Amino acid sequence: TYDEGGKLTKVGYANTNGDRVTTNRKEYETRFEYGKESQLPTAIGNYGKDESLSVDDTGIAKIKKTYDAQDRVTEVRHFGADESLKERKLKPYHFEEAWFDITAGAITKLTYEGDNRIPSKVAFFGKDEQPLGIKEWGNIASFTYTLTENGEAKSIASFGPDDTPVALDKNELGSNVVKLEISRDDDGNIASISTYGRDDTLVVADGESLPQEAVAA
Repeated sequence: TYDEGGKLTKVGYANTNGDRVTTNRKEYETRFEYGKESQLPTAIGNYGKDESLSVDDTGIAKIKKTYDAQDRVTEVRHFGADESLKERKLKPYHFEEAWFDITAGAITKLTYEGDNRIPSKVAFFGKDEQPLGIKEWGNIASFTYTLTENGEAKSIASFGPDDTPVALDKNELGSNVVKLEISRDDDGNIASISTYGRDDTLVVADGESLPQEAVAA
């Protein structure tokens, strides 16, 4: 469903017979809200068959977004069915997922450098608005990123609530790796991936995701 201005307001889900259903993510109907001048949704809610807010498989019923003057998301807040702040239920992640749109905790805050569309830092907070380590991710409370002049990913590092480095992905990279650095060729293709430890020196990844020939030594 769209409003008179052509903005998406509702999405329903159906099976192959065209009957309305609840998805395996516990979504029945997604509704979008907009600010007075905004073309981007400021709130996204999950509603059940009874027309009331309903939690999805992460335990969240509604998220609210804040944007800066360049329409970049600077804050995401998660709410339960009673519209009070609530921390998302999460599963262990793969480190490659951290390059994309990722939110956690009760509040996620994003900061940017210059005109980049990709954030330089994504940080997670609890309902008390204090830094929150995500247990399912090995106590990661924030990711920091650097980009090339062309806006391509150059590095990613992970930190705990006290801003000390923590393992980026213990299951896939091992407990020693807290930062990845990527070098690229002239065409922008990945040429090498280097893994760094807590003292910012090269370490060998003892997980299974990186081939050893791709790890700087």
